Amino acid sequence: MKMNQDIIYPWQQMDWQRLLKQSGMLAHAWLFYGNKYIGKSVFVMAYAKTLLCENSQGATRSACGHCQSCLLFAVGNHPDFYVIDDQQDEQSTQLQSMIKIESVREAIEKIQLSSQLSGLKVVFIRPVEAMTVQAANALLKELEEPVSQTIFLLLSHRKESVLPTIVSRCRSFMLFAPNEETVCDYLQHTMGIERDSARRKLLFNSGAPLASKHFPQALYDAFVQCMLQPKLLSILDFAQRYAFEKQPLIYFFDWIYKWLADMILCLQGHGVKFNVHVQKEMHHLVQGLKLPHIWALLDQSNKVAYYQQTALNARLQIESILLAYLLLSLKKDSS
Repeated sequence: MKMNQDIIYPWQQMDWQRLLKQSGMLAHAWLFYGNKYIGKSVFVMAYAKTLLCENSQGATRSACGHCQSCLLFAVGNHPDFYVIDDQQDEQSTQLQSMIKIESVREAIEKIQLSSQLSGLKVVFIRPVEAMTVQAANALLKELEEPVSQTIFLLLSHRKESVLPTIVSRCRSFMLFAPNEETVCDYLQHTMGIERDSARRKLLFNSGAPLASKHFPQALYDAFVQCMLQPKLLSILDFAQRYAFEKQPLIYFFDWIYKWLADMILCLQGHGVKFNVHVQKEMHHLVQGLKLPHIWALLDQSNKVAYYQQTALNARLQIESILLAYLLLSLKKDSS
């Protein structure tokens, strides 16, 4: 059986074979889910190509890559393949993304027509949890009354955030966390990252091998310096820089969570889990700090993070957390 090595990532081979074995009886809707930045979109795109391939024998084998359908798919011009992506809300300062009902309706109108290549029609929605309530209801109606020869492929980073009524009408398929050694081989040989560095990046990104592609490294380095030597002016400068670069707040709250988690681990006598490159500095940093105070700051950060997709000012949210962190340092110095 031909492997799809030219499309999917090396760590997805077992998932790919598992999917092909389940494809003997086609479902009208699939829900693919798993951690972010593990290559789910690439995987689902490969399956869409396989579904549309003229020689895949009902998607029980990988796409041939040579038929008219595969050639059109390869150049992004397949007439029976529709992608619905999340779109940035232009009125939001937090890069909030959503899938609006207009996008879903447009795809629904198109799939009412016959296939232009006399085969299947495939609709790919990513991520499905980004749909507005109206868009989700429109999709749900289609899943309840599926159009002939049409397959919906839904992708989710957080399956628990998807409407249960949508989940119940799909065949769910989980993409497992990548194998560390396979990922390190890929990062080393494909992206030229040294193995030890690849392992550290993978650990910091919670096993997500593709997170580094979008990672704002310079901004993170500034964050680390701000945390190692917290001062009022450096905090204000960092918050202003973060807001100016318009990075999504999910980065900041991920960094602050991992930083505080490492501080807690150090105080409990354990090693650093995430920020291993500053492990020595971290152990020195926590000396004199009290564990309940760090837990309280972590709880405060989690509460503020809940509002990261709202219109609240990004700079003010960052300042509120970092100033509380500065207060921790001042308490230590005064004790």
